[in-house]
Amino acid sequence: MKILIAEDNFIGAMLLEILLQEHGYQPILVRTGKEAIECLATTPDIQLLISETAMPEMDGLELLSKMKEHPDWQQIPVIMCTALSDTDTVKRAIALGCKHYVLKPINGEALMRKVESLLDDVTPVLMDMSQTIAQLGLDVSSYGKLAEAFAAQVIDAIGVVEQQIENAQPADLPISMDQLREGAATVGARRVQNAIEKLAAINEGSNADQRRTQYRMLLSELQNLLRALPLAPEAAA
Repeated sequence: MKILIAEDNFIGAMLLEILLQEHGYQPILVRTGKEAIECLATTPDIQLLISETAMPEMDGLELLSKMKEHPDWQQIPVIMCTALSDTDTVKRAIALGCKHYVLKPINGEALMRKVESLLDDVTPVLMDMSQTIAQLGLDVSSYGKLAEAFAAQVIDAIGVVEQQIENAQPADLPISMDQLREGAATVGARRVQNAIEKLAAINEGSNADQRRTQYRMLLSELQNLLRALPLAPEAAA
């Protein structure tokens, strides 16, 4: 799992990187909130952010605020890791959706407990292959064929969703999305399944911006799923 670290202190960043690597995570380091936003925009499979509060260009609270305004990032859990312990900063971070607030110097064991508790609540992009194989009663070869066929369906769906985002008045859920939802349920792509169901639940009174926001969320989940699928055409290239 990829974890984004926004920390301008070299030693603090190194400590976080070592802790996460030792526990099997893939840390990505940036030094400012602005760099964190750029990283989020280009790396859609980040599962968690650990951020310093005081950073140049854009501080941690502003970064958190911008994340909560963005449909693709608002569900990413955030841990604030900082030397500031004033009540006002803590209250602002919590109000903005910060899940945990950790004071420096860092207690590595305590921090990793918080990281693991948050990631335990994150729904995976795709159910583990062995679980799906056991559930469906397939062998590895058959699962590979199924995953490849579903990947082609996902690619087609991405094109449909992109068209809807570009439309001045994006339409309600296309009929093809029902088939995609069924496929997602079959292979254990719960996040895509949930995104389709949220889009289907939008009532007729919703405006174009609301529908476009939901389509963007679905597009992000489809792109993540395509990267996760084994034998997907894009991944095999």
